[in-house]
Amino acid sequence: LTKSVTVLAKTDDGRNTRSLSLFLVYKDELKPGDYSHLPKIKTLGLRSSDISGIRFDRCILPEDSRIGELGRGLDVTLKGFFVTRTLCSFLSLGAADTALRTTLRLTRHRQLYGTTVFALPHANRVMVNAFLDLLIGDCTSISIARSLHVVPQQFSVLSAIVKSFV
Repeated sequence: LTKSVTVLAKTDDGRNTRSLSLFLVYKDELKPGDYSHLPKIKTLGLRSSDISGIRFDRCILPEDSRIGELGRGLDVTLKGFFVTRTLCSFLSLGAADTALRTTLRLTRHRQLYGTTVFALPHANRVMVNAFLDLLIGDCTSISIARSLHVVPQQFSVLSAIVKSFV
């Protein structure tokens, strides 16, 4: 199980972006009744990823667990999304690569109409186009990931583009 979590929590009674702060919480430093795990969300294609929740009950955190300034948690979180959006494209490419290799294995061995499925013109064209899409997505993702240190002021737009495109 995960030993730490980042938590975006309401730290002010206001209803604006400055009422949220970000915390790094080490679960082994909390009392047993301070938190509980929520059930894992069933996901398609990401079965090994633990996408679940955590519930806190009157949990008091040390001051040094806060990341950044008080009330600036949303700012930090949104900047983190620039990187994670780009990394999501690689996650999608990995899933697509596995699906393509699995399908290629099947089409090269499955016999249909006296030949392999891969030898059929339409099936072959579909497989080749899927491979080209994978290569285009890979080149795009790598280029945009590398741009993080070159043009960081453009990364909010570039990360959204690559996530949508891939």
